[in-house]
Amino acid sequence: MEREFLAAAIRHILSPEDQLRHPAYAALTAALAESETALDLLGSVDERQQNPTLLLAILHLAALRGDATLTPLYESLNRGDTVDTDVFARTVVHYLEHHVEAVRAELGRMTQTNEVNRTAVLATVIGDVARQLGHDEITLVDVGCSMGLNLFPDQVTIAETDDGNPATLVTQCLSEGFVRPRVPRITRRIGIDQNLLSASDPEDVLWLKACLWPEERRRVQRFDAILAALPSWPQPEFRSGDAIAQVRQLLEEIGDEPVYLISSWVLYYFTDEDRTAWRALIDEYRAKRTIVWISFEHELMGLTLKFPHVPEPAPRKGATQVVVTSSAQDSTHWGWCHPHGHWFSVVSGPKA
Repeated sequence: MEREFLAAAIRHILSPEDQLRHPAYAALTAALAESETALDLLGSVDERQQNPTLLLAILHLAALRGDATLTPLYESLNRGDTVDTDVFARTVVHYLEHHVEAVRAELGRMTQTNEVNRTAVLATVIGDVARQLGHDEITLVDVGCSMGLNLFPDQVTIAETDDGNPATLVTQCLSEGFVRPRVPRITRRIGIDQNLLSASDPEDVLWLKACLWPEERRRVQRFDAILAALPSWPQPEFRSGDAIAQVRQLLEEIGDEPVYLISSWVLYYFTDEDRTAWRALIDEYRAKRTIVWISFEHELMGLTLKFPHVPEPAPRKGATQVVVTSSAQDSTHWGWCHPHGHWFSVVSGPKA
């Protein structure tokens, strides 16, 4: 990727509303975009991994591991202290530029945010589609599941506003009159990832925490609370390997029960050829068995995925497009949501 595009990607990794919520990270991304060292490091990895959140996570990881310079800064952010954002940004970039090899050693990692608050929207979409199609029981498959935290739409508590419980998922519906439907019974939960992470592995947990943004205290608290709840929830199955091959195998193995496939910001990392192959797989199996594919992806992924053109703009800049494809209907633009599920709108999808 050309350096100017890398710099632009770093500047715009936060949506406009996230820049307002996270002023220190907004200052940091602006400073990283001007750093030749940051551009060199990001440009040195495989193009599919040239995601600026990788650098943010590696720097946060150093703070979580107790770096003398970074740890106090990041802990101050997480406490909600008043922070000079320019000083924060300059200090972090200075660290990066003087610890190049330490950062480079971590570049083989993958950004696997696995933001559990997406389930606040995911549960709504699953329930809406299941109600429309008459599905009372489903198998749920998360493609690119990371640690599998989004395999529990029937277990979490979802609210419009923060109720004080750190485990509650919070999302706001921007569509007037929409009624949240019930999630069908999930008889089987399956997570697929090339690099599965385990909730029982402290290093995996630390990496996922590093992928979170420290200014968003509620998000960090929610992650800890969900991890604490996991042992009491149904245990999923996990499969490691190529997504297309694994899904094909699963669809051949699973019986007649409807299979709901979910993907959230994972096809972004596919090549154009892989996205075309994924879409061909979906079309092949939706023609011969009951499947539903719910996609939370950037709208620019739509060309190779054969998504419908959406004439109306998203209600807020930086939104994620929600598309539903099923055996009953070709790809339909269901609506929009914040990348981390803070809000959603139902646009041209089915409405209650």
